[in-house]
Amino acid sequence: MGCCGSHNDLSNAPPQELIRAAKDHPFPKGHTLMREFAEALDKEYVQNCGYAAVGEFLDRLDRDRVTREGVQWNDFQKWVDWTATLMNESYPERRHLATIQQIREWWGLTQATTQSVAGSMPVAQPQYAQAVAQPIAQPIAQPIVQPIAQPAQCGGYPLHPGYPSTTPMASANPAVPVATAVATPAIPAAMAFATPTQPAVAVATPVVQ
Repeated sequence: MGCCGSHNDLSNAPPQELIRAAKDHPFPKGHTLMREFAEALDKEYVQNCGYAAVGEFLDRLDRDRVTREGVQWNDFQKWVDWTATLMNESYPERRHLATIQQIREWWGLTQATTQSVAGSMPVAQPQYAQAVAQPIAQPIAQPIVQPIAQPAQCGGYPLHPGYPSTTPMASANPAVPVATAVATPAIPAAMAFATPTQPAVAVATPVVQ
């Protein structure tokens, strides 16, 4: 079953009549059947897929899906023919009467195309790059090595040949010299010295008469 046979009869219809017929859709806006029909129109007339996509859509369509919506099959088929003629005149014939985007807007499919609808092919969703956490190197505290000076001589003599020389050693608490008290004998400030006593000498002085 195809719809292309009616193009020759409807191609002479006024453009406004074709547009009015396409807008007068028999189903509620966003209906799955209209979405499938729009996909077929897009493939056959816009993308020029090389085969009768609209006729294939009708051949595979179960009539019960149409009549369950309270729409007569003949009325539905006439609406399909008028809309297909509008797309044929707009794209292959280049009359630019309407676009497939306008068709989708008239039928309330502009938002439905971004979601997966029951009974239709899912639409691929955009992929986003995932941020990958990178490890951050943390500085590690290293112990500070402080050299401890060793005496070059001990008591005025060179060190024993086997005595280790100055070697850096890790020390958390360097040794602090402690003052050592040294006992010093007390020295008296003053010392008493014994002085021998000299005996008194009596000197006789002559008296002149």
